[in-house]
Amino acid sequence: MSVSRTFVIILLGLAASVASGQYLEATIPVGDSPAEVLWADAVNKVYVANSQDASVTVIDGATNAVLTTIPVGDYPDFLCWNRRENKVYCTRGETEDRLVVIDAIGDTVLREVPISHCPGHMALSETQNKLYISCNDDPVYRITVLDCGPDTVLRNIPAQGVGALLWSPATNRVFSCGADTIRVIDCESDEVVVRMQGGGDVWCYNPVNELIYLAARHSIYALSPGGDSIVAEVPGWAYALAAVPFTNKVYASGSASGIQVIDAANNIVADTIPVVTGDMVCDLAKGRVYGANFNTHEICVVGAWADSLIKTIPLGRYPEFLCWNSVDSRVYVNDFMDNVVYVIRDTSTGISETERGLSAHRSRPATVWSTGALWHAGCSPADLVDACGRRVCSLRPGHNDIRALAPGVYFVRQGDDGRACKVVTSR
Repeated sequence: MSVSRTFVIILLGLAASVASGQYLEATIPVGDSPAEVLWADAVNKVYVANSQDASVTVIDGATNAVLTTIPVGDYPDFLCWNRRENKVYCTRGETEDRLVVIDAIGDTVLREVPISHCPGHMALSETQNKLYISCNDDPVYRITVLDCGPDTVLRNIPAQGVGALLWSPATNRVFSCGADTIRVIDCESDEVVVRMQGGGDVWCYNPVNELIYLAARHSIYALSPGGDSIVAEVPGWAYALAAVPFTNKVYASGSASGIQVIDAANNIVADTIPVVTGDMVCDLAKGRVYGANFNTHEICVVGAWADSLIKTIPLGRYPEFLCWNSVDSRVYVNDFMDNVVYVIRDTSTGISETERGLSAHRSRPATVWSTGALWHAGCSPADLVDACGRRVCSLRPGHNDIRALAPGVYFVRQGDDGRACKVVTSR
């Protein structure tokens, strides 16, 4: 199965600087052993789980100032953002068995929800407003489902050894893997609708073809949107996966040979970028992918059009996890050993790197700058979706009023035409 979509990058209200380049803008002290970092778009704040400090640090996305530190109890670990409820969820693993619910407006703890058996990774179904939490405490393994309105437990789904979870906005299903079994949960019924053999713990959703990518021991699987079949198996191994929708590629990091570049239209390895990284994040506005390397203590900045290294930025002892702030063009990196968060600011206008191996016939999608009006040149309606593939509104041919949308990066998605990207020059 191969699904191609036409995508147009829409950048709403993001001002381009006359300066250029990526640089270390700030080093922000946080709590002991910071783990996951999370950007909450609606409030433009960054949340940092301080795993050995029983707290979550809150950083202003506009000013880099620490707004507050929220006591949450021992061993905060994973974070999840719910924009509908303006809540941040934080799991407390090991022996704590608690889910902490944070009000993102006032940055206070709303409540603690008992979640037994070591809650860990989370995935949010925005369609159903449900939170899915992986729980692993031998001999009990399951996925707990939370109703995010009242923050009450709805049910528990048996699932042995489950790790990271992924929600697909295209099908409203949650993907999980454990004990060499891939499980797919329908978020409306909370029933496991697909079980198939397969292992792995690293997921990625590609909004262009709506496929789900799973990194297993020796292969990367491309699963159908519903998860009921394996579309392709790509040889390789990955510590992290990142979708690059404007070129319809998937980056797979972790190999000693470098980042594997998967052509998502054909699901083959098209190139290898000779830089070793762990966790990655894609800057959709500037066409960059950032990768953390805790062995060499640096961030690698990759130009995603040319699949080439632009620069490396030296950091501290253990840069590990990243998140991207699309409003202020910043990437945040935790340092588990130095107890800080690094802020990388991109002041470039984007797409300026030498395009190694880029054929003349390959065209870039147009970049349309809008302050509230969007002209859709197609002859049929289209969907406007965000960076994760979530539909935000419908577009009709001609003029569309989009002033209600928050500043950010969006895509126009419409019918099949056999190409992942298409140049659109009209505004």
